[in-house]
Amino acid sequence: MRHATRLISALAVAALCGCTESLYRTEPTPLSNKGGFVPVAPYFVKIANKINVAIVPAPPPKDATTLPGPPTLTVTLTPVPVARAYLYFKKNSFFNNTFNVGVGNDGLLTSSDSSSVQQVTAVLTELAQAAAAFVAPTLPGVPAAPRVTPALPSDDPAYCAAGIAQLTASVALYKSFDPAEIGDTSATYQIASTSVLGKDSTKTVRLALKLEVPPGLSSGLADVSAAHAGFVAYAPVPTIASIVCTAEKGAALPLSQPMVIYPYFVSRYIDPKRDFLTDPAETFTLNAGFLTGHKYTDQSGAKTIIDTITAPIRAVLPSVSVQQSTQVQTGGGKPDQTTTTTQTTTGPPKTQ
Repeated sequence: MRHATRLISALAVAALCGCTESLYRTEPTPLSNKGGFVPVAPYFVKIANKINVAIVPAPPPKDATTLPGPPTLTVTLTPVPVARAYLYFKKNSFFNNTFNVGVGNDGLLTSSDSSSVQQVTAVLTELAQAAAAFVAPTLPGVPAAPRVTPALPSDDPAYCAAGIAQLTASVALYKSFDPAEIGDTSATYQIASTSVLGKDSTKTVRLALKLEVPPGLSSGLADVSAAHAGFVAYAPVPTIASIVCTAEKGAALPLSQPMVIYPYFVSRYIDPKRDFLTDPAETFTLNAGFLTGHKYTDQSGAKTIIDTITAPIRAVLPSVSVQQSTQVQTGGGKPDQTTTTTQTTTGPPKTQ
């Protein structure tokens, strides 16, 4: 009885103090002495941005009276994992511990539950189409189709059209920007350039990728070089991407519709906790590493304290149950007669 009283007192003190502790811990290297930690899985905690641009010419026209269609301009964002860490779950003998974490083929977390585990799915990609018609080149190994002969360019749009035709004359144009080349502020990145002979002069035509990052959004990545409570999640930074062309020193002409991509510019630690007072239950939802949803529920802290303190009193009090039954008698040409019977039963204390 003395030991039971001490245990109840310890539980009551823990509830009254409202002690909290983290559920998860991220370590840069595996723990040699796990202690009270359960190894979950390694996962990627730092993602770099690789942006790819492709300009694919349209098929040659079928006859001399048909102009070729516009080329297809494609921009894709590829996440590149550059750092891996190890996720652990913290055990606690005062709680029923349940967690369910999965890791996909891409090395990202893929499952979630009420113990604050996360979901990550596929890679984000965005496509854009050119808005104007350009002269289609002859692809290697494909016989030249009859086509109209374009005049020498005289204005910037015509120079840009001729420049794209020259750059894709033999093969489609592909350009990948390595993560080290991409910054977290608005900038323009050159794709390719060529000299185009025009009606009056020769101009240098440049194709570039233009990224517009909202200036009001902060940047910064979580420090993954040391152990930290919780797990890493990214915050979306909507960035407008477009392909533009300049002829010599002229104004930049948009070649593609603006699109929104979400580079991995901002990340932080999410640290769900367990609490003696409120017993919180949290579900985090992530998509491609970005935190997109958070559901939180808890119970009354006052009820927890009262239940904990009164538990030993309720354990020794006799249990009382009350059963009430109602009977209605009808028929015989008489009014309905209702009889209510109440039965009270006192039994031994309930064990909880």
